[in-house]
Amino acid sequence: MPRDRYNFDEQFDIDVDFSKLNTKWYDDQILSNEKDAKITARREARKAKYAKNADVKVISPEDITEGKKKQKKKIRTGRAVVLMLALAGVMALVGVSGVKLTSLQIEKKAAEKELARLEEKVAQLNAELKELDSEEYVENAARSELHMIREGEVMYIVDPGTEEEAKEDGAK
Repeated sequence: MPRDRYNFDEQFDIDVDFSKLNTKWYDDQILSNEKDAKITARREARKAKYAKNADVKVISPEDITEGKKKQKKKIRTGRAVVLMLALAGVMALVGVSGVKLTSLQIEKKAAEKELARLEEKVAQLNAELKELDSEEYVENAARSELHMIREGEVMYIVDPGTEEEAKEDGAK
């Protein structure tokens, strides 16, 4: 067994026997590193073996992690696209609804104007109907159009030809 001698200070002379120290942790680290090295060597050997075949591709854990990141990015991009399309659809529906609402408001104003015009015409026709139902209007219409007279009245009919001659004589 090797014995090393260390002189830390002139007062202390320490003799250390490294074979008696607890080196289990150190040995575990070395074994772990050796196992990792063996695993890595096996992986590299497999990669080299399968790299000759163009059909087979060996994927390392790093590649898988990177692939998952790419896949997540694609999913996020896909979700963003779907969200944008949904937003565009909603905006289109709102735009179409807005245009339809505006056209309906224009139609409503036109209908209100037409209603006001028709109500005025109805009022005018009601006034005319009242006038036609009055006794004065009926009497005037009967005298002028139907040449009717009341009892005891005398009607004089002037020949239109003589009336025109009288006007001509008066103008001379």
